[in-house]
Amino acid sequence: MALGMRYDFRVMSVNGYTSLSNYTYYDDFKLYSNFTASLAGHYQLNDNWDMRANIGWSWRPPDINELYAIGLQEGSYWVIGNRHLASERGYKSVVGVRYRNTWFNIEPSFFYQRINSYIYDHIGTGKDRFHNHPSGKYPKFIYDQDDVQLTGGDIEATAKPFEGLTLVAKGEWMFARNITRNDWLPFMPSDRYGLSATYTRLLNKSGKWRATLSLSGIYVTKQTRFDPDKDLVSDSPDPYFLLNGTAEVAWRMPQHRELKLMLVGDNVLNNLYKEYTDRFRYYAHERGANFSLRTLFKF
Repeated sequence: MALGMRYDFRVMSVNGYTSLSNYTYYDDFKLYSNFTASLAGHYQLNDNWDMRANIGWSWRPPDINELYAIGLQEGSYWVIGNRHLASERGYKSVVGVRYRNTWFNIEPSFFYQRINSYIYDHIGTGKDRFHNHPSGKYPKFIYDQDDVQLTGGDIEATAKPFEGLTLVAKGEWMFARNITRNDWLPFMPSDRYGLSATYTRLLNKSGKWRATLSLSGIYVTKQTRFDPDKDLVSDSPDPYFLLNGTAEVAWRMPQHRELKLMLVGDNVLNNLYKEYTDRFRYYAHERGANFSLRTLFKF
């Protein structure tokens, strides 16, 4: 069992103009403070099973960009800050169990999180949906805050059926609700599943040379838990699958030094896909197949 607590302050003194077209001067002094605390416990049921639980109370003051940003962000969309944002305050509880033996390990966990005055940005409405600029027309995202509830979980299973081979399977889920407006939060990740296999083998009896081959696949579902009115487009990207691989040879040298030669492939099937949480998806797909040769020297 562990318990921790602290009290934090943050002070901001900011002055400037609201925009280049509206020369309204502001001079703000902001003081934020709040408690942060956590309580965690771990219990060993037997040689194979153990469980853990944690609950934490935390806060986050708005950052300078969320308060005062106004202009083009990442060259793709227009952002409007909100000088009147308050601090986020909330708590999060996590419960997990684990089973393990000599060759198999599985660990599911679940969480519940409540955040009051959660800060996020969303597409504007009406005349605030787009911003006209000499360089082009950009979607306008405005910072806002509401009370939200996040629930979800993940699971990871690892198996080592024989020496040198490791199999890992993962799954992640999250449900993000806007309690104030009774709808879904925008730009939250969709469900994803992964499976990987890694095989390592010594190339000589002394163990100085080692070869490793790994292959991993990830499947990301279509995001259906979102509000089309708070997005630039009314639909989310299609589900996608990515296959990645790595082949490496390592040479263990004297004095704990090591040299690695690696061939790394990302999206080796060259699948065409878009990630829902990436705002560049409005304009282009993600990167296609990518292969690289790397050399790592540990000294």
